[in-house]
Amino acid sequence: MADQYLVMWCNQGLEGVVNITDLESNDLLTMIKTGQRVTSKVSHYVTMMSMRARANMQRHYEIYGLTVAEGITEQDIRGMFDDDPQTAADTIRRIGARVYSDRETHNKTVII
Repeated sequence: MADQYLVMWCNQGLEGVVNITDLESNDLLTMIKTGQRVTSKVSHYVTMMSMRARANMQRHYEIYGLTVAEGITEQDIRGMFDDDPQTAADTIRRIGARVYSDRETHNKTVII
């Protein structure tokens, strides 16, 4: 059975990986994608991470829900960020479900 994680990082690196597989019987990613209200125990983690992100907007936090293949552990996810943080972030953005993102973009407006 695949595990589900909440993964949180900012412009200074990975900040948290929480295995939420056994916290709820509801599927977190389905709840996020369909706009359903995230419930109880999972909600606690989402709320705390979101509060931290909003209180530190200068760090440009991102929080994603992620379902991983069987056998992938928290240490594997942390190792991805240690080895190649940009690829890890890009991969999670591509396959995960965004919970919160204050991602900084480098688009510049030119006034002539």
